[in-house]
Amino acid sequence: MSKKIPTKKPYGLWNQEQVKLIFEHTKHLSTVATGSLVILVTFMEKFKDFQKWRIMLVISLVGFAISLCASLFAQFGTIDIMEEEQKPSVPTGIGFATSYIGFSVGILCLLMFAVINMVY
Repeated sequence: MSKKIPTKKPYGLWNQEQVKLIFEHTKHLSTVATGSLVILVTFMEKFKDFQKWRIMLVISLVGFAISLCASLFAQFGTIDIMEEEQKPSVPTGIGFATSYIGFSVGILCLLMFAVINMVY
């Protein structure tokens, strides 16, 4: 027996499954950002020998921290959408975008640091 897909979208532009998927996605993004922060801080003393472009490590840490905070902000906004059955708010969308940008900056800066210190 197949399930009927609801045509009415009680959450503004999104249906309930889309809101749940977005919440789960931001939850996983915040978990990965937290893990990246913990691992980077744990191995920070190992990076003392690498003197070239150490600012990339700092930018990477800041990017992961921004990603973590923004994804938590987006999660709270998604919870409001689920509880009140309202349209997605602009700050929630900004939280989504900022979490992706922060995580991308963190990963890219960490990769640049690794590549530059391996080449030189």
